Order: sequence, then structure tokens, then C-alpha cells
Amino acid sequence: FGVRAPNAPLRAVTALRRAIALRPGDVDAQVRLVQLLTQLARLDEVLAARRRLVAVAPRNPDYVMDLAEELMRYE
Repeated sequence: FGVRAPNAPLRAVTALRRAIALRPGDVDAQVRLVQLLTQLARLDEVLAARRRLVAVAPRNPDYVMDLAEELMRYE
């Protein structure tokens, strides 16, 4: 029990991207995508996803700070 298929995270990324395409304002899906991409160490995609999250929820200081920290690490 608890054994996952090796491609499960990639399938989850695909599913989240589909959900976001249908509902771009879905902040929860955006957050889950950022978390999953971070776990997968897909840094370019994490940065892009954080930017989209801030665009969807610009008044959330946590998302803005997370993006700023990511940008500092990225440089």
C-alpha cells in the first residue's frame, strides 16, 4: 500500500495544468502546481508557476514574498 507509479507526479502536473486551463483563477490548483513542481525540482517551471500565482492572487503577500525569494535564488 502507498506505492505510487513512478510517473504519478508527472501525471498530477498534467492534471493540474488542465484544471488551471479550465479555471485559471483557481488559486488552490495554482498553489498545488507550485508545490508539486518544487518537489520535482523543475526550477524554471516553478518560477513561471509562481509568477502566474501572483498574477491570479496579487494581494496575497505570501505568494508575492515566495516569488521574490524564488527570484533571489534563481539569480
